[in-house]
Amino acid sequence: MDLETLLALLPARWVLPALLAAVALPHLLAWLPQGQPGTAWGTLRSLLDRLAGNYGNAANRALTARLSAATVAQGLLSGWRAAAIAPPLSAADRDILVRTVWGEARGEPEAGQVAVVHVVRNRALARRSSAAVECQRRWQFSAWNADDPNRAKMLSLKPADPDYQRIAAVVDRAWAAPDTVADARHYYALSIDRTPAWARPPAREVARIGGHVFFAGVA
Repeated sequence: MDLETLLALLPARWVLPALLAAVALPHLLAWLPQGQPGTAWGTLRSLLDRLAGNYGNAANRALTARLSAATVAQGLLSGWRAAAIAPPLSAADRDILVRTVWGEARGEPEAGQVAVVHVVRNRALARRSSAAVECQRRWQFSAWNADDPNRAKMLSLKPADPDYQRIAAVVDRAWAAPDTVADARHYYALSIDRTPAWARPPAREVARIGGHVFFAGVA
């Protein structure tokens, strides 16, 4: 069975760990002793050698084709960590976050809406605050600015409205999901006239999703 066929049989969340294990296996075997034929270790070592020979190079190619090494590390470490330690959303936090995503990204693809949720979550985790506090922090999310034309519409949105329910479903999924924006805590819309000053180095662009550019490392 070739590697891609084998990967297709795995749940999606196990594909990257399986590729990383396959890439690491030949390096691990180089440090382990050879086994004697007929012994338990000898039999296992022979099996591992065959696996490394059959899949090691293919795994390297597959991993390179899917993601850069930095993205793999970020996705497996930072992304899963953020999902694991994020506290449950209170009803009030959830309501404010739903309104924020509606105000900031209702016209974005779902991936862009998820990214906004993850920016809020990354901020809340970094500051040990809450989603509501971060969403309503002064001059951060423009939909909450007093002069923003979307503010009144955002605040008048009813939980029974289809748009509210659609965004709420995205928020619920995204809050418990791995980080998709490499710990970004800032973003701006590509539609604005000029790049914000905060987006200059040491800030680094980590993603472009829909109409937004996401940044980590903002000073």
